[in-house]
Amino acid sequence: MPKSSATPGAHDQFASPQARMPRLAVAAALACLVAVTTAWAGAPRTDRRSVRDTYHGVPVTEDYRWLEDADDLEVQAWTRAQNEYAREYFDGIDQRDAIRDEFWRLFGAQHVSYYSLKYVGGKFFAMKSLPPHEQPFLVTLESVHDTQSEQVLIDLNTLDTSFTTAIDFYVPSLDGNMMVVSMSRRGSEYGTAYVYDVITGAQLDDVVPRVNGPTAGGSVAWLPDGSGFYYTRYPHEGERAEEDLSFYQQVYFHRLGTHHEDDRYAIGKEFPRIAEIELFTPPGGRYIVAEVSNGDGGEYAHWLLDPPSGWHRVTEFADSTRNVRFGPDGALYFLSYKNTPNGKVLRLEPGESDFAGATAVVPESEVAIKEYLPTASKIYVADIVGGPSRVRMFDVDGTESRPWPVEEISSVRAFRALEGDAILFNAASYTQPSAWYEFDPATSEVTKTALVQETEADYRHVDVTRVFATSRDGTRVPLNILHPRGIELGGSHPTILYSYGGYGISMTPGFSS
Repeated sequence: MPKSSATPGAHDQFASPQARMPRLAVAAALACLVAVTTAWAGAPRTDRRSVRDTYHGVPVTEDYRWLEDADDLEVQAWTRAQNEYAREYFDGIDQRDAIRDEFWRLFGAQHVSYYSLKYVGGKFFAMKSLPPHEQPFLVTLESVHDTQSEQVLIDLNTLDTSFTTAIDFYVPSLDGNMMVVSMSRRGSEYGTAYVYDVITGAQLDDVVPRVNGPTAGGSVAWLPDGSGFYYTRYPHEGERAEEDLSFYQQVYFHRLGTHHEDDRYAIGKEFPRIAEIELFTPPGGRYIVAEVSNGDGGEYAHWLLDPPSGWHRVTEFADSTRNVRFGPDGALYFLSYKNTPNGKVLRLEPGESDFAGATAVVPESEVAIKEYLPTASKIYVADIVGGPSRVRMFDVDGTESRPWPVEEISSVRAFRALEGDAILFNAASYTQPSAWYEFDPATSEVTKTALVQETEADYRHVDVTRVFATSRDGTRVPLNILHPRGIELGGSHPTILYSYGGYGISMTPGFSS
């Protein structure tokens, strides 16, 4: 799975909920309709033609492999018959027109949503989705409470009128005056880095190819003075065999005003072929950390750049740490799973690279840590409690404050540090759209910002009932039921059931029109 679409971090692509909704809704509708269609009398016949293979000593039989050849005339005839049968069935559904009209009312509305929010150098940056525009905008904001302060930095719709260019990630310089933007074309995910002057909106001459890719994403970390940046680099043609051009990611350094062929290698020759690298730097910019994952297996190692002494390995894959974060003072924080399945937060003092000296500041609890953020004197922690979130706050010495009163059965999915200990966080539930909120620990007040996902859907008369089902092995599996308020839950109502299990991924509450 490409990292740019799966893993938040230095180039956090906190995906637009609107971008996901139509796919989910269409998938759910098709799943239900197809299930009915195949059970309907008179469906075209599908022959079974068994093929048997043996894998690792296990025989596997397939009955319908013959349908995989789309060029076969018999397969094409079968497909036409299936399409005609499905079309006849769909056209006979009395409610179809009403369902179609409601679908377009919900998803055709010109509603704004903001995602990939960053706060750097006193400026706010975000990706903005605005249907019916095909592509999003990269914008700056003076305040998250006033969208009228917005300025467009990049409009992909005018930059490429074929609408085939996408922004992979963007990283502002530490003062917020410059910007690296990785853009890829035609769905390739092979991103080229471009540099923009945020103040004037002008694009600089610097162009750095192959900073992003479909296998491991990409990342950038600026120098404190904005004179250059470290970046992830994929092999160029001729440097590796063709089958390896999407692997062997390394870190290089680019100085502004120079050609990318003069860029300097920094680190990565010793990394695995399937390494995925993210770069992090604190607000002051003295240090840089490369978080290196060994593919998607959950193993991470960390390398620290302290300019006077160069790069030093801080953790090994066997240390079971991930989600590295910098505190404002340059201290390093890690989410550790070493002998702690639910995770604990460790702190390593500024400039230290001996992981043995890390101390626990947030201990393991009865539920798993999903996200955390250190600020000037606090550590914010979002736990996952069988899907929904719980948010806690700690002093940097590990003293815990009382949990926040977040909405029941909701999900807190991102933290962003502001000045001091104030933060922004994103939250959503099954019935409340995604929105960014500001929390001020001095007053304990939570304020909804103007960055709210708008929707035509009205869930005011929908309740969420949370129950638990018991599996065969005794595991209690959480089940969330969305239903009209006041309905009798007697087991007789038509229901769409969706479930998932695997890869350590939990289903969290989220809003869908």
